[in-house]
Amino acid sequence: MMLNPEEVASVIEHMNADHADAVRSYATVHAGRPDVVAARLTGIERDALILECSGVEQRFELEVRLPEPIETLRDARRVLIKMARSAR
Repeated sequence: MMLNPEEVASVIEHMNADHADAVRSYATVHAGRPDVVAARLTGIERDALILECSGVEQRFELEVRLPEPIETLRDARRVLIKMARSAR
């Protein structure tokens, strides 16, 4: 089972509105891209996050592998919080 489109949209909206620093840390720390100045979550897959990133002079899409698969909203919350905490 995977998150349905409404659940994905809800997580994306919440993360971008309330946790922009965490989203950026997914790119800078978890994907090893310290050049990322800003990032927006644009997609969630079972094993990855899709981010739209801005660097100093460029914009690009980045796939960030997840440490474990996301199947449910509970999984999404747990995994994203774990990733944000480990990035600090």
